[in-house]
Amino acid sequence: MPWKETWPRSNRRLGGSVYVRMDANDDEWLDELDLEAAGVASAVDFLDACVAAFPSCVRYSYLDQQRLLPGVLTVAAALGAVPMDAGMAAACGNVAFDATLEFQEKNTPLLATRHVFEVHGGQTTGLAMLNPGYDTNDSNVSDPQMTRDMAPALVDFVFSQRLFTVFLVNGCTDANPEKALLHDIVNAGRWPTPLGVYGYNNSWMVLGGYVHEAHTQCLDSRNMGAIPTETGNLSFFSTRREPIRDASELERNAPEDVGYDPARTYVAFVVGDGDNVQFLLSARKDWLRRRLADCGRAGHACPPITWSISPHLPRLAPDVLAWYYRSTGTGTARGKTPRSVSCPGTPGPAARSAACSPSTCPTCSPRSRGGRTTGSSRCSSARTGARRSCSGLASGGA
Repeated sequence: MPWKETWPRSNRRLGGSVYVRMDANDDEWLDELDLEAAGVASAVDFLDACVAAFPSCVRYSYLDQQRLLPGVLTVAAALGAVPMDAGMAAACGNVAFDATLEFQEKNTPLLATRHVFEVHGGQTTGLAMLNPGYDTNDSNVSDPQMTRDMAPALVDFVFSQRLFTVFLVNGCTDANPEKALLHDIVNAGRWPTPLGVYGYNNSWMVLGGYVHEAHTQCLDSRNMGAIPTETGNLSFFSTRREPIRDASELERNAPEDVGYDPARTYVAFVVGDGDNVQFLLSARKDWLRRRLADCGRAGHACPPITWSISPHLPRLAPDVLAWYYRSTGTGTARGKTPRSVSCPGTPGPAARSAACSPSTCPTCSPRSRGGRTTGSSRCSSARTGARRSCSGLASGGA
């Protein structure tokens, strides 16, 4: 894993300088955004270069300490050091933290997380939850087995933003010490609240869904909310350019002047789960391209569809957000596809009031009232501040 944690250090030093090709989606975004690499390096060569450039490391044992990896990543991110498995042959000039020693008496997620927060919490800027490899389908939801490797998703962003990373399986379970610890961490005053939680809490799979994925009811303080971002290369997308702060930067369709018949029933089709940035960087991209192709065929019916988009994309991946708007812009066959109605913006009360106004939110659709359209929009704001969106009927009644 070490090479997967060194590219965000390069991006922190020089924004948008390193892009990692892990799967077909990564290759496709290079094409969609018309990006060309100045050079290509293998994982081994890149790790060697990073160790030379960033000689400090955090030593740990992947075999013996996999459950403690979130804490290891936190320490490495806070110190700006490269995590190095004790079984690796790569040299480390300066061991800034040796988890094999520091965690000898703190060898549970509870104890290790508490220690890391007490010592390094002040060097972090926010919270992330990343599963180190627990079986998400284990019937014993309170004590699942470790059955897979930790995925590299979001690790680069954890490092670039110095996020405090946890995964306490019982962090939302009443009367469990892990919940008490998570409460102390979230409410210690280290980070602004309501607190957006990066990554994904895929613990406690019950009846086909993760009980605590939204975070909103995890703690009695009700001051967390999910920012689903279990994906890679966010350290690249979030640093290669400035965030989108002005809606005029986006190519957007003007609302259509459509009248509604109160005697008719209208149906709205919504492509949901767009709050999940991983989906926007993978399946939703493919779905949109397929729809663009279908809508471009002569004689093909193309009823309007609402696409939901994460309000965090203007900051996390502004080029990707611009691609979605550009792909559905007017003036071409692509203009037949309807707009998304999610409202991009930055966290905070001021941004909520500004981003969800008809003049600043490029995706708030006019709503119908008494058989006619109005210039206002319905805007909703989650209590956590982690999710915000504008909702309304898409133009054309769907």
